[in-house]
Amino acid sequence: LSPDSADIWIDLGNACLEQERFADAEAAARRAIQLQPDAPRSRHVLAGILSRESKYGEAVAVLQRALELLPDNVALLLAFGHSLRTVGRREDAIAAYRTALALSPGSGGPWWALANLKTHEFSAADRQLMQDQLARNDLDENDRIRLGFAAAKAAEDAGEFDAAFALFAKSNRLRREQESHDPAASQQRTERFIEVFDIELLASRPEMSTEEPVPVFIVGMPRSGTTLVEQILASHSAVDGTRELPYIEQLVRRLQAGGSYPELLHDVDIADLKRHGAWYLERVVPHRGTAAVFTDKAPGNFWHIGLLAKILPQAKFINVRRHPLDSCMGSYKQLFATGQSWSYDLFEIGEYCLDYHRLLDHWREVLPGGVLDVDYEDLVEDIETQVARILDFCGLQMEPACLAFHATQRAVESASSEQVRQPLYSCLLYTSPSPRDHLSYLVCRL
Repeated sequence: LSPDSADIWIDLGNACLEQERFADAEAAARRAIQLQPDAPRSRHVLAGILSRESKYGEAVAVLQRALELLPDNVALLLAFGHSLRTVGRREDAIAAYRTALALSPGSGGPWWALANLKTHEFSAADRQLMQDQLARNDLDENDRIRLGFAAAKAAEDAGEFDAAFALFAKSNRLRREQESHDPAASQQRTERFIEVFDIELLASRPEMSTEEPVPVFIVGMPRSGTTLVEQILASHSAVDGTRELPYIEQLVRRLQAGGSYPELLHDVDIADLKRHGAWYLERVVPHRGTAAVFTDKAPGNFWHIGLLAKILPQAKFINVRRHPLDSCMGSYKQLFATGQSWSYDLFEIGEYCLDYHRLLDHWREVLPGGVLDVDYEDLVEDIETQVARILDFCGLQMEPACLAFHATQRAVESASSEQVRQPLYSCLLYTSPSPRDHLSYLVCRL
């Protein structure tokens, strides 16, 4: 009816993107640009589509052109900074964020983007400006949350720990009000998974194929070192590093639409298992190359190790562990883009951590030798031994590039993107023979 409406083509592109129809989404956005070459919005949408396709370099170029058309747009500058950061152009990303702040000092997005680099140092003037903005009565709540997290990070870096914790606590309370999380439901979910995924259920699965690619699922608590392990593996010539892919959660939702998951797996035959595995592998194609092994670093996939073992018998599982007081506080200090609804309350973080450890204990029991545990502290202390363990588990030979992972040029989307571009260093304040030793103390203390 209106084939020359750029707005409709943009809406079509966004709708296709929601359905993971990347080629159609990209084509629709490019058609919108043809219809309105001087409209930055179409380019903003196209850049988002390209990023979802892992075409980060192209996204940078598209956003650069959009900013030539509309140089004072804070949203475009923020998106531009994120794309630059992802491809490793740190200083250019900082410049984009700083330009956005000069235009709108009350925008929380650029402040948090700078803090989320983890390696950026705020000046005294920055801290004062953040406090001035937080004192405003007309500040948007989302801007207040992002500014609060950034100001907390700045106070922590300055050694003002009481002030930092107060800011983290207030910002987390505001963010928690936007989330719906039930710790009891999480505990019940853990119990159901343990009951359903027994040795007998997991014994029934397709035969392992040597022709299909091998996915390596890197799981664990957030802020535990999963991005580091991914970067090490992605530095290997026989491994394609991807990112935190959403497809396992999408598959679970597809299964839930047909019955109660995971109980329905009792009635799924081998043909259906193969079909589900093929569906996942097809979705991953745009994000990987031609290597025989690829990574999927969505930490929350630890819930679905049983399902993945059934539909992808060739899959490898690496569980990255870190002392709970580190990973839990790291989550509390992290403003996640989406998900992680449990991470904005200290008690709920402790409960989630217990569910995670309990479920991993179960996977080790019903999948003997199927999960490799990598302790972050051991990796920092003796990288050569731990990298050798990781590569051997994945059936790979040692390569020097895996030890020099910080030099690997690749796009990294996670909150640890700048950290994994640095060599390992240690600043451990305590040691523990096992991460489990302090779990009871953690929950009681919280």
